[in-house]
Amino acid sequence: NFSNLKLMLEIMHGLSEEDIRHSNYTHLLHLKDTPIFAYVSENMEDYVQILLQFCDGDIRDTEIAALELINTDKVSDQTKQCYITCLSTKISDICSIQDKKMWKHCMSESVIVSREQNAFEYYAYVKSIDEALLQFINEFDAEFVFESITGSDNQNELIEKFAIALISNNKIDNNHYKQLVNSLARTYEIFEITVGEMKIFYSRYSRLGYHTADR
Repeated sequence: NFSNLKLMLEIMHGLSEEDIRHSNYTHLLHLKDTPIFAYVSENMEDYVQILLQFCDGDIRDTEIAALELINTDKVSDQTKQCYITCLSTKISDICSIQDKKMWKHCMSESVIVSREQNAFEYYAYVKSIDEALLQFINEFDAEFVFESITGSDNQNELIEKFAIALISNNKIDNNHYKQLVNSLARTYEIFEITVGEMKIFYSRYSRLGYHTADR
């Protein structure tokens, strides 16, 4: 239980209560040659559930520790999702999360760093702009630079589909939409776009005070 875990980490390894409650697994990774780490490794599901009960909804593990826990096969998906919900640490690269079924929850809980490549990798997985990706784009904390997105040669068509999906989306907020239009204008001269997609684009384009010559 938590009391025993706390006692061992405090007395035997000198951890503070704050470290034990909020960055427990980070510190355990520095104790890999100890009996307590061996015990935790054999009982990961129970261990993480105990952490969740006593972390006060705030886990501050390092990215390395968070990824090791999220990627382990010793913890159930449900418990991982609860851990992610409490996680305040940002994950730099969504592809470092091996189980793509976790991606949507990570996006929804805002633990993925605002990077254009992360947006594209998620789109490449779900093949649409769903609510999680829309939230990610609308919460983007920097200018969205579409030309920074890279992919393999056989992903060029998918990158262009992503571009079209973005400019024909009516739910992206005005500031981010404006950034996207400017960025895409630097990247593409012409799109193959449907009439419906074009209507949405021109409607939004004109509402933002643009004219077709403004490119």
